[in-house]
Amino acid sequence: MAVLRLSTGEVIIGYSEINELIVPAGMEVGSFAYPDSLQAKVAAMAKPLDQEGADLMFGELSSSVESVVKNLDFNFSYRRAAVYVPPKESGGTGNFSLAGDDQSGVTAMDVTGADIDNYMAPHILRENNLHFAFTGAFVKGMQLEGDLQAMIYVTAGEWQRLDPNILAWIIFSYGEPVVGLSFFGSKPDANGLHETEVIADHSILESMNF
Repeated sequence: MAVLRLSTGEVIIGYSEINELIVPAGMEVGSFAYPDSLQAKVAAMAKPLDQEGADLMFGELSSSVESVVKNLDFNFSYRRAAVYVPPKESGGTGNFSLAGDDQSGVTAMDVTGADIDNYMAPHILRENNLHFAFTGAFVKGMQLEGDLQAMIYVTAGEWQRLDPNILAWIIFSYGEPVVGLSFFGSKPDANGLHETEVIADHSILESMNF
């Protein structure tokens, strides 16, 4: 169940109620069909990601969300499968494993606390992007109108769409690994990246960092 927490202290539940506040800023959330049979396959996947898991994500899992992609009229040129295995304790080392649908093989990398801090910097991803959560949670902060900020928590069985103009920051959770399938409007550059503008001096309220 998606939850929106505002810097005013209010907590909002319900897709229509949440989207009424965040769609003007360039974000939207919703749910997708995620039957027990698929959940069992995701639970059994290797984490970090391996080629068998990537094949599952680009195959059966991607097919299971095709209707949502179509209903959102989301035109994509690239998909990315990703697994984040969090560190076992604060300050420890986690792991990212990624596969693109135009690549052969899976890339895995350890991530330190410093790496995570870099991801948490306020930024604008200059690309239409759509993300489906299969385990764990996507946690993002965002700048809304005026001085209003918010945290959005999107869990397994839910999706999150972002326009290429929203100022946001990522928060990494501990515990359960995060398994996500992402769709992008265009292909990444030679380094596998999409254009991202980091707004390092943007002030984030202390309560909007968790």
